[in-house]
Amino acid sequence: MNKKLNAFHLKIIAIIAMTINHLGQNFAPKFNPFWWEFTYQFIGKLTFPIMAYLLIEGYIHTRRFKIYVLRLALFAVISILPYHYVLNKTGSIYIFNNILFTLTIGLFMLKAIDIYPKYEKYIVFIASLLTVASDWNIFGILIIHSFYQNNNFKHLTIITLSMTIAQIVLTGQTISLATLGILMVIPLLKSYDGQKGFSNNLIKYGFYIYYPLHLTIILLLQVIYDKL
Repeated sequence: MNKKLNAFHLKIIAIIAMTINHLGQNFAPKFNPFWWEFTYQFIGKLTFPIMAYLLIEGYIHTRRFKIYVLRLALFAVISILPYHYVLNKTGSIYIFNNILFTLTIGLFMLKAIDIYPKYEKYIVFIASLLTVASDWNIFGILIIHSFYQNNNFKHLTIITLSMTIAQIVLTGQTISLATLGILMVIPLLKSYDGQKGFSNNLIKYGFYIYYPLHLTIILLLQVIYDKL
């Protein structure tokens, strides 16, 4: 297979998929026919696996782990309120709610596994507990772990099928089949050439900035829409 996608391309795909998904979720009370709900959820499932894969790439190549993890944690904190008001909207604010928190815990997990390989199973278990109520919850941690230990995507397929079955059992809704959208990431990642692609400081920090920024813009759009 020709390797045509670099890290920049993957980030753009992840950002577009995430934006479509969050727009769909936020405006669901106004417009949410089944075909559209399935579409934005299916497409949105590309985002986390791509970012998890690039997280590992960043971890492997970074020379400044502390700065890397602090940057992730900082933007996870910044994203707490935008995420809550756009995607949760009701109930109390859970401070560990968004995808950047899941990625932060995943990054700590990778470091801990490298330092204490004998305790790998326990480290994964603890990381899963810490993310049980966050975006992508324990499945996010399992995806990060599977990418780090196994790059043939078999584990990702097993995790995806497990997620889909669990959601169907818990909700009884056919919309849960949109979770299978995760599998669409496999051909994308197989096309990854291992290169950064177009890169500068804006691109380097772009995803972190974009995450809370796009949520804030969606929230403003919702306020404007409600006043029309």
